[in-house]
Amino acid sequence: MTRTENSRITLRLQSSCLDVYKKDLMERALEARQSMSECGICCEFVPNDYFRKLSACQHAYCKICLRKHISFAIRESRTEIPCPGCSAQIHPNDVRNYCHQTPELLQKYEDFSLRAALIKIPDTRWCPAPDCGFAIIVPNGSKCPKITCQRPECKTEFCFDCQKEWHQGRSCRDTEKPAKSNDVVQSRPCPRCRTPILKEDDGSCNHMVCTMCRAEFCWLCLKEINDLHYMSPTGCTFWGRKRWSGKKKLLVQIGSLIGSPVIIAATAVISFPLIIGGLPITVGKRVYKKMRNASKTKRVISTAAAVTGSAIAAPAIATFAVAVGVPFAIGYTYVVVPKALIHDVIEYAHRHRIATEPVASSG
Repeated sequence: MTRTENSRITLRLQSSCLDVYKKDLMERALEARQSMSECGICCEFVPNDYFRKLSACQHAYCKICLRKHISFAIRESRTEIPCPGCSAQIHPNDVRNYCHQTPELLQKYEDFSLRAALIKIPDTRWCPAPDCGFAIIVPNGSKCPKITCQRPECKTEFCFDCQKEWHQGRSCRDTEKPAKSNDVVQSRPCPRCRTPILKEDDGSCNHMVCTMCRAEFCWLCLKEINDLHYMSPTGCTFWGRKRWSGKKKLLVQIGSLIGSPVIIAATAVISFPLIIGGLPITVGKRVYKKMRNASKTKRVISTAAAVTGSAIAAPAIATFAVAVGVPFAIGYTYVVVPKALIHDVIEYAHRHRIATEPVASSG
């Protein structure tokens, strides 16, 4: 056997060994991949034994991401922690199991959960003394508003109604202190549970959600609200630092009552041809863009059919929109606005009467 033949045999053996080695590596990688799953939070492939299943919804995530998700929610003072993949609430037992390595965080969750449970009791009040926060349940507390904290080290006396230190001989309104103009951060109580809420005075969104009781309220008027609050003439704006003045609200309300018929009629006249002409164009553009991977003939035929169909349906859609929108706008203008106008006039007269009343002497 010559040297050339030996070298050929050696190369063949090396090549076959490499093939076997590559095949073995691919099989091992495939087996490892089969024993791993993708985490829905970090989108990384993690060994299956790293996953933890939630008892409420049976969704599973890697333990590191799940612990971070729960820890972040607790630091935000949230007791109802949602599953990252659905709206189900994570069970408290899961929170305890996955956060047992951080006792201080778990203690914070227990404190928040207890407070959230007590908030649901209307007669619960918290001591306003610094570093106290002792909860007291006082049935019919408005009849005898003076409360004494039952914590032995505290014994602070405070008011049941305003939850401030007891103000003998003064009303709760007299104890209110206006915020200073140079304050960057202000604290205001939630209208439902009275939990202090912090917000920077930068004119940002005034729609607030309490982290304890999940109440939605307005930062400007401190009232629980719905989605129509900022659309109604309340003087509150979605963004801004302060409410409209009483005169501005009255002018806007009176102006809307006088000018609404003209505005509503002009809107109906303009919107009818816009819907009829704009609907076929919009539908045609969307269908043409959606069919970009189809053949040219099919794309043209589909676009033409969509434009024709929408052009036929456009008058009916425009008629329906005007027939529903105009009565709704008229009803809103002449039901909601007059109601708010009467309320504001009464409130303005009440404030003016209080301001002009002589202050009684205290002696």
